[in-house]
Amino acid sequence: MVSGGPEEFRAYESLVATFEANNTDIDVQLRYIPDDKEYRRRLAADFSANVLDAQGVDGLVNGAGGLTRRLAGALRLSQTGYARTYALAVFLGAVGWLVYFLFMGR
Repeated sequence: MVSGGPEEFRAYESLVATFEANNTDIDVQLRYIPDDKEYRRRLAADFSANVLDAQGVDGLVNGAGGLTRRLAGALRLSQTGYARTYALAVFLGAVGWLVYFLFMGR
Protein backbone atom coordinates (compact mmCIF):
# COMPACT_ATOMS: atom_id res chain seq x y z
CA MET A 1 0.00 0.00 0.00
CA VAL A 2 1.59 3.24 -1.12
CA SER A 3 0.57 6.87 -1.25
CA GLY A 4 1.91 9.90 -3.05
CA GLY A 5 1.91 11.45 -6.50
CA PRO A 6 1.85 9.60 -9.84
CA GLU A 7 5.64 9.87 -10.21
CA GLU A 8 6.15 8.29 -6.82
CA PHE A 9 3.76 5.46 -7.71
CA ARG A 10 5.68 4.76 -10.94
CA ALA A 11 8.89 4.59 -8.89
CA TYR A 12 7.27 2.03 -6.61
CA GLU A 13 6.07 0.03 -9.62
CA SER A 14 9.60 -0.03 -11.00
CA LEU A 15 10.99 -1.09 -7.64
CA VAL A 16 8.42 -3.88 -7.31
CA ALA A 17 9.08 -5.08 -10.89
CA THR A 18 12.81 -5.29 -10.17
CA PHE A 19 12.18 -7.12 -6.90
CA GLU A 20 9.82 -9.63 -8.53
CA ALA A 21 12.31 -10.24 -11.34
CA ASN A 22 14.96 -11.14 -8.76
CA ASN A 23 12.52 -13.14 -6.59
CA THR A 24 10.27 -15.11 -8.93
CA ASP A 25 8.63 -17.05 -6.10
CA ILE A 26 7.28 -13.85 -4.46
CA ASP A 27 4.31 -11.90 -5.81
CA VAL A 28 3.97 -8.33 -4.55
CA GLN A 29 0.56 -6.68 -4.74
CA LEU A 30 0.96 -2.92 -4.89
CA ARG A 31 -2.08 -0.87 -3.86
CA TYR A 32 -1.99 2.80 -4.74
CA ILE A 33 -4.01 5.21 -2.62
CA PRO A 34 -3.53 8.81 -3.77
CA ASP A 35 -5.40 10.43 -0.86
CA ASP A 36 -3.24 10.79 2.28
CA LYS A 37 -6.27 10.82 4.59
CA GLU A 38 -7.56 7.56 3.07
CA TYR A 39 -4.06 6.08 3.25
CA ARG A 40 -3.79 6.83 6.97
CA ARG A 41 -7.29 5.43 7.59
CA ARG A 42 -6.44 2.16 5.80
CA LEU A 43 -3.08 1.93 7.53
CA ALA A 44 -4.79 2.28 10.93
CA ALA A 45 -7.40 -0.32 9.95
CA ASP A 46 -4.71 -2.76 8.79
CA PHE A 47 -2.79 -2.23 12.03
CA SER A 48 -5.91 -2.80 14.11
CA ALA A 49 -6.85 -5.97 12.25
CA ASN A 50 -3.39 -7.51 11.97
CA VAL A 51 -1.65 -6.42 15.17
CA LEU A 52 -4.23 -5.56 17.83
CA ASP A 53 -6.68 -8.30 16.94
CA ALA A 54 -4.28 -11.06 15.94
CA GLN A 55 -1.78 -10.52 18.73
CA GLY A 56 -3.74 -8.69 21.43
CA VAL A 57 -7.20 -10.24 21.49
CA ASP A 58 -6.13 -13.66 20.24
CA GLY A 59 -3.24 -13.65 22.71
CA LEU A 60 -5.60 -12.99 25.63
CA VAL A 61 -8.03 -15.69 24.53
CA ASN A 62 -5.28 -18.24 23.93
CA GLY A 63 -3.66 -17.30 27.26
CA ALA A 64 -6.95 -17.84 29.12
CA GLY A 65 -7.31 -21.23 27.44
CA GLY A 66 -3.76 -22.22 28.39
CA LEU A 67 -4.29 -21.11 31.99
CA THR A 68 -7.49 -23.17 32.20
CA ARG A 69 -5.69 -26.20 30.79
CA ARG A 70 -2.84 -25.89 33.34
CA LEU A 71 -5.23 -25.41 36.27
CA ALA A 72 -7.27 -28.42 35.16
CA GLY A 73 -4.10 -30.50 34.99
CA ALA A 74 -3.14 -29.47 38.52
CA LEU A 75 -6.61 -30.16 39.90
CA ARG A 76 -6.71 -33.53 38.16
CA LEU A 77 -3.92 -34.68 40.48
CA SER A 78 -6.21 -34.19 43.49
CA GLN A 79 -8.87 -36.53 42.09
CA THR A 80 -8.11 -39.89 43.65
CA GLY A 81 -11.53 -41.51 43.52
CA TYR A 82 -11.52 -42.21 47.27
CA ALA A 83 -14.39 -40.77 49.34
CA ARG A 84 -12.08 -40.25 52.32
CA THR A 85 -9.96 -37.81 50.29
CA TYR A 86 -13.00 -35.71 49.39
CA ALA A 87 -14.31 -35.86 53.00
CA LEU A 88 -10.93 -34.62 54.21
CA ALA A 89 -11.07 -31.73 51.73
CA VAL A 90 -14.56 -30.75 52.94
CA PHE A 91 -13.44 -31.01 56.57
CA LEU A 92 -10.34 -28.85 55.96
CA GLY A 93 -12.48 -26.30 54.11
CA ALA A 94 -14.91 -26.12 57.03
CA VAL A 95 -12.03 -25.70 59.49
CA GLY A 96 -10.59 -22.96 57.29
CA TRP A 97 -13.88 -21.06 57.27
CA LEU A 98 -14.25 -21.51 61.02
CA VAL A 99 -10.77 -20.12 61.64
CA TYR A 100 -11.46 -17.21 59.32
CA PHE A 101 -14.70 -16.25 61.02
CA LEU A 102 -13.31 -16.69 64.53
CA PHE A 103 -10.06 -14.79 64.12
CA MET A 104 -10.40 -12.56 61.05
CA GLY A 105 -14.06 -11.61 61.27
CA ARG A 106 -13.59 -9.24 64.22
